[in-house]
Amino acid sequence: MENSLNTNVIPVNKPASKGVVGAMKLAQSEPDGYTLYFNSQTLVLLSLSEEFIDLRKFQPVAQVVQDTSAITVPVDAPYDTLQGLIEYAKDNPGELKIATNGKDALWYFAAANFADGANLDLQFVPYTSGGAAMSKALASGEVDIAANSPTEVKPLVDAGKLKVLAVQSKERHSLYPDVPTAKEAGIDITFPVWRGVFTKAGIGEEKLNKLSNSVERAYNSERFQTFLENKGMPGKFRGHEKFEEFFEAQVNRYEELIN
Repeated sequence: MENSLNTNVIPVNKPASKGVVGAMKLAQSEPDGYTLYFNSQTLVLLSLSEEFIDLRKFQPVAQVVQDTSAITVPVDAPYDTLQGLIEYAKDNPGELKIATNGKDALWYFAAANFADGANLDLQFVPYTSGGAAMSKALASGEVDIAANSPTEVKPLVDAGKLKVLAVQSKERHSLYPDVPTAKEAGIDITFPVWRGVFTKAGIGEEKLNKLSNSVERAYNSERFQTFLENKGMPGKFRGHEKFEEFFEAQVNRYEELIN
């Protein structure tokens, strides 16, 4: 972004409290376009759990990543397809355990999206230390299902300990080209895991367009595309208008899942 904006862009990591510190810094900044905030749907989750996070203060600038969740089971599970898993779960209601990373956290909602879409009665088991702990628990047989990061489960899939039955996206994942989408497997659900840039609301259309165009140029750069490929992360660009529509739809969907 520095080249197109002709100014320094200084990353300042604020990793504490799931992005609360960074979100509060942006919310308290001036609406001048000089403070940007890079986050995911974590911002939506914060707004639903923390009363002091007011989404009206956040202006979507551009989206750059759209990943998903992989519905994953132990390699020795008695089903090799998503439909097989769903049939088993319906024949044995309340028996299967699905790992999450804690109540109202990202992979909790990925699990809820799957359970809701397939109309399944599952036990939600929290592993608040994150996705790696979920994958480890799944490989050890502590739980029966996980719906977490396709990238994070890849080492255990390659090691022959886990298998991915489907991905909750509109298109197949580049890391698993032979694995069907949930819709291809018979259940019409998606769960986008996205990342994007925000700024303080009220900066004006001219500045907003300038920032959005700058992100787009950075997104299309060879350097960023190589970064995405190396990380196994599917890129997705939306300018500020499309990103704002998508962001509003995401807020509505998470409210539905909570209720």
